[in-house]
Amino acid sequence: MKKRLFITFLLVFAFVMVTNADEACYNVWFPKNVETVTAAMVNTVRQYTGLATMAAKKRLQEEAPCWMFDVKTTREKAEGLAAALKEQEVDVKAYLIIDENNFPDENFRNSLSYMQTSPDGKNTCMLVDRILEVTTLDLHSKDINTLKGIEYFTNLEILYCQKNKLTSIDLSGNEKLTTLFCYGNNIDHSGMDAIIANLPATSSGGLLPEEEEGQGLIDDAQVKAAMQKGWTILRRNSDGLYTLYNNQRKYYAFRYNKWLPYDSTSYYDRNGGYYGPTIEIENHSGAFYTGNYTSPFKTYLGKSDEEIQAKLDQLWNHYFKGDNNSKVYYDKGTEAYIKDINNCDVRSEGMSYGMMIAVQTDHREEFDKLWNWAKNHMWHKGGDWDGYFAWQRNESGTGGDDNCAPDGEMYFMTSLIFAAHRWGDNKYMEDAQYILEKMWNNPRHCLFNPSHYVITFQPSGGGNDFSDPSYDLPAFIELFSRWSDTNQDKWTRAAKETRNHLYKSSNTRSGLFADYSNFDGTPHSISYNSNAEKYMYDAMRCAMNFGMDYYLFGADATRQEEMAKRLIDFFEKDNYTHARFNWDGSSPSEQYTQGETGANAVACYCLMNDDSYQEIVRKNLQMAWDAKPMTGQYRYYDGIVHYLSMLHLCGSFKIWKPEPDYVLIKGDVNGDGLVTMADANAVVNHFLSEAEGLLTGLELYVADCNGDGEITMADANWIVNCFLGNNE
Repeated sequence: MKKRLFITFLLVFAFVMVTNADEACYNVWFPKNVETVTAAMVNTVRQYTGLATMAAKKRLQEEAPCWMFDVKTTREKAEGLAAALKEQEVDVKAYLIIDENNFPDENFRNSLSYMQTSPDGKNTCMLVDRILEVTTLDLHSKDINTLKGIEYFTNLEILYCQKNKLTSIDLSGNEKLTTLFCYGNNIDHSGMDAIIANLPATSSGGLLPEEEEGQGLIDDAQVKAAMQKGWTILRRNSDGLYTLYNNQRKYYAFRYNKWLPYDSTSYYDRNGGYYGPTIEIENHSGAFYTGNYTSPFKTYLGKSDEEIQAKLDQLWNHYFKGDNNSKVYYDKGTEAYIKDINNCDVRSEGMSYGMMIAVQTDHREEFDKLWNWAKNHMWHKGGDWDGYFAWQRNESGTGGDDNCAPDGEMYFMTSLIFAAHRWGDNKYMEDAQYILEKMWNNPRHCLFNPSHYVITFQPSGGGNDFSDPSYDLPAFIELFSRWSDTNQDKWTRAAKETRNHLYKSSNTRSGLFADYSNFDGTPHSISYNSNAEKYMYDAMRCAMNFGMDYYLFGADATRQEEMAKRLIDFFEKDNYTHARFNWDGSSPSEQYTQGETGANAVACYCLMNDDSYQEIVRKNLQMAWDAKPMTGQYRYYDGIVHYLSMLHLCGSFKIWKPEPDYVLIKGDVNGDGLVTMADANAVVNHFLSEAEGLLTGLELYVADCNGDGEITMADANWIVNCFLGNNE
């Protein structure tokens, strides 16, 4: 009888030990004893540990420092005990024990060493709170045989475990996973089956099972199974980009824990920067709302995407990388500046223009160098001019003039905002927000006249009671009203008044602008500039300013069409011969410039909906296209204004926006993340239906595949060709 009882005891004990060993992974560390042990504390310890009353009390009062559980337990119990005791002001912490039971692979354990601690000087552990913070694990090339233990990282979203010795991966405990790189292991076809079976459902997963397509690790059935869970099967190209498995023509960029498409079917670039439609739908047709930046060089001149890109490359290589008779960009190591060749100095105007060109053409290195120079040598941080920029410096970064030229501030702020959104780096936004706040809140200066809400010629002395209409940039101010952390009501008012000021400043007969104007739009005379009341060097930029506002927002379309007709009619009569005039168009002088050629072509955006102006629009576009990059003494100002204009005309001046909560893909009408025949059918049904509203809201934007503003059979054909792989 005793022998039977003894054997029964051993079997029960063995069962308990096996059960605990199977579940064991956590414990709670109690670093110091409690002077006053309450009944609530004792009951809490009893509830979670199973200790008797006296044993629980002794552990709290006498045995510390110690582990609360005699055997390791589950996370739920460990967290429950820790939380309950903390409510009673007992200092305990829940830990995961790092041992061979929980993490059998030594190399895996070693890879987690940066998170490990040892509260008792014996056991290696990780704080449960620290484990729950982990969203990314990079375990590639660690010679790991098994990832047993990965299940403890329940908030894991991104797992890089490529180039190890894994034969399988159990991801059943990682329900938040969105990215898995597992190529270069010993995973066979059945192992991949198991991985896909355990993948969690997601809206934007990316799985990279093999480096080169055709290794046989995944077949079409597995691809389909993964896609049904929201996962995209990818492979990496030699250029570091990712393509869909099976050579589908869609590329993806990784950003914000999402895989974002950036080919012809998307509104994302290769950085994951977003420029597409906005849910802020208004009764305007501007690209801000639609995401449509189709180049008029394509629609009017028949230029291909390749020709347009070649033109942009030519301009970049000339002005930024050319020889000393071509370039205006001068690289000084960690800094760089844009040089006014004629005046042998550096100006905030040129520096901010250069930054805008760099962010729109995706040249981050040059952008950073220009911004470093501007910050180190122009930007005032503190003092009377806090937040503003010295408008002029010598090439050494010294001397010049500490006062500001407001067009520089406008372009600095906007280019920094675009950089933050396009490249996903908040440091640019922090700088932009600092400047935005100081433009209204500097105690000594205000960039905009506080009574008229119009930008000043200079926010100090006698310069704040009149304006320069070429500083009027309503499209930029419209963005400030949305994205500034401060003074949004003032920026909103300023956007309206800026459009009013531009309209008032346009001569009712010639359409020309004066270099300086009063707040009522009439020319402003000043003693130090005999040409202030004339259409001179500054004023030519007004055409670009209202033209960009027209195609980006369209909020003042009727008046801007009127302004463009007056202006372009005037230059038509002059046969685009002269550059300088009195405000009323009299006394022509000097030769029509390259800067005017570009700026006036941008103004022609306002005429593209008028059938009577089509040939005139085409003529201006052709002149802008044919203009050669400038060389010599005067290449800086006219050359850069023309370059900026070409960005607008090439469809390459985009409003880079914050990452939206949704992913829009051109042609994906039903929103399932794919461009298929189902989407083509939806477009056909909408086109053939006599009823209004089959497609609504954002569906209409993604359905307008050719960007002509209408939903027709041409859009359905575009989708079919995309589905068949014929769209590049």
